[in-house]
Amino acid sequence: MNLKKIKKLLTAIFLAVLLQNPGISAEREINCISLAIYKEARGESLKGQEAVAQVIMNRTKHEAFPNTPCKVVLAKSQFSWTNGGLDNASRSLLKGSTKHLNKQELSSYQQARQVALRAFYGLWEYNAKIQQSLYFVHKSIQPSWTKNLKKDATIGNHRFYSENERK
Repeated sequence: MNLKKIKKLLTAIFLAVLLQNPGISAEREINCISLAIYKEARGESLKGQEAVAQVIMNRTKHEAFPNTPCKVVLAKSQFSWTNGGLDNASRSLLKGSTKHLNKQELSSYQQARQVALRAFYGLWEYNAKIQQSLYFVHKSIQPSWTKNLKKDATIGNHRFYSENERK
């Protein structure tokens, strides 16, 4: 299956999820993806940010994870910046408010939001190297939970893994 067909299929699947879950707010879901990209990959290249977004979207389609971006992003112990609850700045960003950001932070957040919009609506080409990836970590660490996972790729400062035996 070529990338265009995959993109159309994934868009159709996600739209079907939205239709089956009428309580999903597209704006809130995009805010959740934006916040995750901003917190996890704001210093990364566009490819690095897209890879983080792709993992979030991959999780929404996997049976072991919740089926919406917000539920994935805000799930307990999935991202270190959510442990112990969200800080005030993160809560503001989830509500769509960027008033507290300085000029540099705002620019980084706006880039993250553009990536999130494309991810949410399926308006990008998925990275084939990480099409199965459900996890990522900063390349400077090697948590024990990665030992039974397959390393799919290193993109920017992150390593991406899927649920298979380690390469």
